[in-house]
Amino acid sequence: MQNNNEGECYLTPKEEILLNQVAQGLASQSSLLHWFNNLSATEKEYALKEIAYWPLAQSHPRGADFQEAMNKSGVDPTSSAARLFVGFTGFELQDDVATLLKLSTDEYENVLKLFTALLGIADGRRKKKCEALGVCSHWWHQDLNNAELIKKLIKNNLSL
Repeated sequence: MQNNNEGECYLTPKEEILLNQVAQGLASQSSLLHWFNNLSATEKEYALKEIAYWPLAQSHPRGADFQEAMNKSGVDPTSSAARLFVGFTGFELQDDVATLLKLSTDEYENVLKLFTALLGIADGRRKKKCEALGVCSHWWHQDLNNAELIKKLIKNNLSL
């Protein structure tokens, strides 16, 4: 996490790449959890907001994606985060995130797992659509296993 001039935190390019690698199944969830669990409670909240309001919102999740993501995430379906999450439709993402962030910080790891699974499902669908059209220039839809590309993305602040 980095701080901006207003004292707010945001994801670094390396963190955004890791998130997308995990969502795409290219990196282990444990690597993302290791990073996340070393953040302060405030940084975790900022990280979850960043994930929800940028890559997750841009992936345009659909109502059925939430249950699928819950099943894929490995989160206990009886947890508070999971019970709230499966009721979301994707249309009120900002309100949904605010509801999740009112949970105990002990639930934040579950929220991260749910968000990552949802990103993998919703953005995976968009990636397939872009590939079928042959017109995709999003950095996160490129080969995130390519070490040279990763270096370039980090150096250029995620610009191709």
